[in-house]
Amino acid sequence: MNLTYDEALLNVAVNYKLRRYTKVAVALLDGGANIDFTTPRRHECPGFTPLMFAAEMFAAEANHAGVAKLLLERGADGTKTTSQACAGIAAGSTALDIARQRAGRNRDFAKTLVGRC
Repeated sequence: MNLTYDEALLNVAVNYKLRRYTKVAVALLDGGANIDFTTPRRHECPGFTPLMFAAEMFAAEANHAGVAKLLLERGADGTKTTSQACAGIAAGSTALDIARQRAGRNRDFAKTLVGRC
């Protein structure tokens, strides 16, 4: 499977489980990955950015916000909105909305995004 840097960055945001993935995200961004790349229409969740996936995965699953923080530090657009509903996330949601919705398990993560989006 040949992934573009953009698609690989999405995969890092979605599948992030290890802290070392932050280094992978750095390498992809340094290599030219589009920080605000959105998933294509054929994707299960079309119109999602790496930051949206990071907000979903970290707020819901883990206590690590490394990739999300990196994306924000590198200038990810936190005001972008989802183009349609997916996985219980309403259409028109921002990364901050997603983090707040999922913050029941990890309130500190939502605080990471406040003021940056």
